[in-house]
Amino acid sequence: MEDNNLKKGIFFGILCIFLFSLTPIIANSRPKALDPYLFATTTSIIEVFLFLPIMLAERRKMRSKFDKNLISEEEINSLLYGYKNNKFLLIYVGITFGVVQIMLFWGLRLAGAINGSITLKTAVFFSLIFGYLINREKISKNQVFFSILLFFGLLLAVTQGTFNLLGLNIGVLILFISVIMWTQAHALTNRFFFETKESTTIQMCFMRNTISGLFLVFTYFIFFPLENVNLLFDSINLFFIILMGISYGTALFCWYKLLSYLGTSKSSVMASGDVIITMIFATILLGEFLTIYHIIGTIIVIISVIMIVKTRKGME
Repeated sequence: MEDNNLKKGIFFGILCIFLFSLTPIIANSRPKALDPYLFATTTSIIEVFLFLPIMLAERRKMRSKFDKNLISEEEINSLLYGYKNNKFLLIYVGITFGVVQIMLFWGLRLAGAINGSITLKTAVFFSLIFGYLINREKISKNQVFFSILLFFGLLLAVTQGTFNLLGLNIGVLILFISVIMWTQAHALTNRFFFETKESTTIQMCFMRNTISGLFLVFTYFIFFPLENVNLLFDSINLFFIILMGISYGTALFCWYKLLSYLGTSKSSVMASGDVIITMIFATILLGEFLTIYHIIGTIIVIISVIMIVKTRKGME
């Protein structure tokens, strides 16, 4: 059984790494006419339609288990309808992820795919911080040391060895803020939905993207002209919208499958390699210049992520 789970985990892990590595590439390859707000809005909507049939199938499966007395009435009611106990938190999480999507596409365009993908690896540090603040998880001295080392590697890469914080690319700062926002939202989701078994990951992906999509649709035209609707009828624009929605949505699905087979620690270590593939694609497809500082900084970041995760596993 363990060998079977390992094989399935490796399969979903490879897909997850490949698809997540494509996110910065697709985001920065899109036509300039597709602003980050519209791109985030349409991506969320595509993900809703992607997760809808998966969610419905999951709910049918849970009802089937209930009919066969494999799960209790209390458990199925919690999994299917428990999210209603935290409706306002769910709305907050959905809106947060919508804003994060905008910042992600905006920041990647300004920072570049290579610098952007390295910056996103700081998520492991902020998961420690919010894990401590929200879930009261312990932080060890080793994790503090490797967190400092992680930021050293990040700054080495994005400043090209100058460590000039005043000259830091604005896109890196935008991505940095977006990482803080999404790790906080993830910590709240884990604490108030998953740990209490008041939702499943698939349902949460569907609901948060639905809320994100609705929020972004209803607010888009506050900042942009109504004529921008015409952008959706351009075949090239539509291609990148659908490609991003399917790619990112499928990557999320693969990530949660990977978690179910290998657990958080092994999954996090395995997924840390996506930055290497992004760097290769960014150099070949986007013409970004890969430097020795990027390579050394990325190695330091990946080692730091692995050590932080391994230390966390040892404390569980």
